[in-house]
Amino acid sequence: MPIRKDWIEYNAANVSQITEKDGVVELGDAEKNVVFIGGGASLRQLLQEHLDGADRFEKAKFFRYEEVFMYTVRESELIQQHTRLNKKLPEYNEELF
Repeated sequence: MPIRKDWIEYNAANVSQITEKDGVVELGDAEKNVVFIGGGASLRQLLQEHLDGADRFEKAKFFRYEEVFMYTVRESELIQQHTRLNKKLPEYNEELF
């Protein structure tokens, strides 16, 4: 099951309001197509790191997130679901492999 939250504009002001709890994020492009799926021990830190690396994640304009303790399991589920539906990894996840 995908993250069922509304997309949020990806900027420093919005990222600063996000929890520091464990979880997963999806980054979306201008059309809200998922371009990255990731997880971490601090959602805010994860989003800030990618925002700081904006050159690498230049297509990321929106994000949505889900708090989850077992974020590595959920991250894997989301990546598998995306790959099954789209026949490929999210664009920025492809670059990691």
